[in-house]
Amino acid sequence: MDVATPTRRFCLRCASLGVLSALAMSVACAEPEPPADAQRSASQPLVTLERSAPSGDDAAAASVKIIEPDWEAADQAERLSPNRVSDDALKLAEASPVPVLLPDDDALLGTLQLTTGPTWYGASMRGEDFGVVIHGTNAQHSLPGSGAKEKPDAQAGRPVLSRTHAIVTVSFQSFGVAYALDIDCQNPHTNPRCAEDAFAWELVEGLKVLSAEATR
Repeated sequence: MDVATPTRRFCLRCASLGVLSALAMSVACAEPEPPADAQRSASQPLVTLERSAPSGDDAAAASVKIIEPDWEAADQAERLSPNRVSDDALKLAEASPVPVLLPDDDALLGTLQLTTGPTWYGASMRGEDFGVVIHGTNAQHSLPGSGAKEKPDAQAGRPVLSRTHAIVTVSFQSFGVAYALDIDCQNPHTNPRCAEDAFAWELVEGLKVLSAEATR
């Protein structure tokens, strides 16, 4: 019996494990740390207007055009009384770069959460078993060859209703600004607010400007 054989096999296994460990350590060490900006942005909300930001050579070709809203038309539109929302929401509406459209529904307005950015506003509201989100932006993104104009009818002024993962979306333009209204339901296939189109169209047709005079 060759007692050296199992010893040699054991040593070979140890050598193999040592090589694998060394490779794993070299890979781990070779992986670069994410930049500081990326680490900071990981905890910040991401707002996607049309598409994710392009990378590489495409970023240079991408362009963003800021549209000045038609404030005169907004002044002539139906308006919500300021006392139907909280003071904080009204202050944010006053700072919004675009007219703030909201549903004429006290139950939804009572749950309003409003946020704004340099080129957009977002409003989220909740009903008993559904939610409504409205987003408006005056930033028009274009990327040659990307097919970014996915809803040409909405850009031409005709609202478009679509469904993605059971979320109902109506995209439309008003005052030269792009808007989108989303509805999600707890039971989207049985809840008529999501299973049918009528509720979405009713909300869109009933949208009003939150104190157009105060937002300018």
